[in-house]
Parts: sequence; C-alpha cells; structure tokens
Amino acid sequence: MDIDAQRRYFPALANKIYLNFGGQGPLPSPAIAAIQQAYEQGQIWGPFSRRALDWVLEEEDLTRTALAQMLHVAACDLTLTQSTTQGCAIVLWGWPWQTGDHLLLSDGEHPGVVATVAQLAQRFGLQWSTCPLSFCDNDVDTILAILDRFCRPRTRMMVLSHILWHTGQVLPLAAIGGLLRRTTNKAPGRWSAIFGRATPGPHRRRFLCCHRPQMAMRPCWIGRAVHSSAVP
Repeated sequence: MDIDAQRRYFPALANKIYLNFGGQGPLPSPAIAAIQQAYEQGQIWGPFSRRALDWVLEEEDLTRTALAQMLHVAACDLTLTQSTTQGCAIVLWGWPWQTGDHLLLSDGEHPGVVATVAQLAQRFGLQWSTCPLSFCDNDVDTILAILDRFCRPRTRMMVLSHILWHTGQVLPLAAIGGLLRRTTNKAPGRWSAIFGRATPGPHRRRFLCCHRPQMAMRPCWIGRAVHSSAVP
C-alpha cells in the first residue's frame, strides 16, 4: 500500500501528523463528499419522508454487510451505534447480572465505560476492578498473565479496548481470545464474544457485534429503528 497516496485523501494530513484518531479523527475527502451528498439528497426527498427513510435502511444494510464481510461475521450479529460508548452501554446494561458478579477492566478504558460500570455496580451489587495493562510494551505473555491473575471465579465480563485510548497501545486480542476460550472450557458459559469498533472521523460509524447463539444478553437500549423480532 502506498501510504503517501492514502494520506493525500486526508486534508488534515497535508501539513501535519495527526495522532488523536481515538478521540476524533479526520475524514478522507471521499467520505466528506459522500456525507455532503447524503445530506443534500435527504433535503430533496425530505429527511423524514418514506423515500428518505427507505434509503437510510438500505444504506445501513449495505454497511452492515460490508462490515460483516470484513470481520468474517454474520451481518445479523451487527448493529450500528452512535458512539463507541453507546455500544458498550448496550451490552453492559443488557447483561443478566446477578449480585456479586465481577467485571474486569483494563486501566486504560475510556471514562464513559468506567462510569457506566460504576453505576452498574451500585445498582446491581456488582464487583469491579481494573488490571494494569497500560505500558506493558505489547508483551503478550505479560498481558495474558495479568488478565489470568486478575480474573475471579465470579468474573462474568472482561471490558477491554483493542487500542487503548490514552496511549495507543494495541492489545493482543487473538491471544486474549485464546485465554478466554481456555477459561470457558473450565467454566462453560462464562464468556460470550462481544466487540465494538469505531471508524475514523468526526462522523465515524460505530458498530457492535454480538454472536446471538451464545448470548444471554437482552438489550434494553432501543433506537429509532426497532426490528419486529424485538417486539414481544
């Protein structure tokens, strides 16, 4: 891949090195044009007209399909969210917590997630703690040993970022997944596969993936577009 050619798509990178993609990254020119075109077309149709709403649903389906192909998951397991924090809240508030359950976070999670976990703990009588993964120099064995040591018998969920927002450190998700699978073999039903992701830019598309056959989660966060299967 020609990095210089890719950088030319980003006006913000013409005269600088931009590092804060975790907070709000710049958009490439084609994305800016597509967003502007979508807003203009919506105003021509009328933003809440039947045609505009049908178009939005079509685009959402196409987006989910493209993401599913990229991630090798089923499109029906993906939902699009307004923010990464919202995706985390869907899972955290939708999980069937029992008093005394434990959540394990890294010490590099975003304040929005930490605040949500703290509220959950207060409401449902949960325990939560953090483990020191920041500045581990991407040493896989050290990271796995820390996670294994900080897990408890009542740990029901591990809340980790792939890329820590405050340092840019990349956690070894594949190796962590292997650790969870080994733990699951010892205690079936302990873990489920859930992940969220944000794409770059101020109008970033965030999404959440939950593998349905393994899920005990019953989301209580309902957006504007409710599928008929979600209504009793």
